[in-house]
Amino acid sequence: MTHSSTTITKAHTPIAVTFTGKSVSLILAQGGSASWRLARHRARLCEYVVCTRNTKAAWSEGPEQHGEAFLVGRVKDIAPAPSEESDVRFMFAFSEYALISIPKKWTGDRYPVHYTTLEGFGLDLDGLDWQPMPEPDPDAMPLPSEVIAGNPHADLDDGLPHDAGPGDAGLANTGPIDDDRDRPLTMAQAKRGLALTFGISPDAVEITIRG
Repeated sequence: MTHSSTTITKAHTPIAVTFTGKSVSLILAQGGSASWRLARHRARLCEYVVCTRNTKAAWSEGPEQHGEAFLVGRVKDIAPAPSEESDVRFMFAFSEYALISIPKKWTGDRYPVHYTTLEGFGLDLDGLDWQPMPEPDPDAMPLPSEVIAGNPHADLDDGLPHDAGPGDAGLANTGPIDDDRDRPLTMAQAKRGLALTFGISPDAVEITIRG
């Protein structure tokens, strides 16, 4: 009998990229990146989150340039956001983090959470100075939910279709999904979901349906 297997290399590790106005100090005080309306079953696949700077929010903090990637966190949980909207919004809770500085890494997506891989984003984790997350500060005041300037509804669903960039291998957001209930999928959506899980191109996924 012939067995086949898929090896997920570090380069193909699933990640989320967030577009945030929150400062490093606030992200650390809150325990991670929040407050997002997430496709939770997709978010749980992500091992890392890269935070990129949104300077257009009126309450934006931090010295980074617009679109600059400034922090990467290792995901330990998808937790309720520390805000009044915690019933529908969630936080990527981090176990450790590293500061980075990579300009112009936000691609201008319509929604402020984007899914890709380390390879697709162009991030090498080797040599980063990882630090343990401090204990969350219960007095850290939550800021308003992240909203892209000029699109006040952009954070309502991060799962609507958009065009994947050439580095994303087709693993970008696909399908309006914001909860864990089973629902019908197109063949393309199923292939993209499996590709994200196994770190391969959707073109390498073959699905056989037996009636």
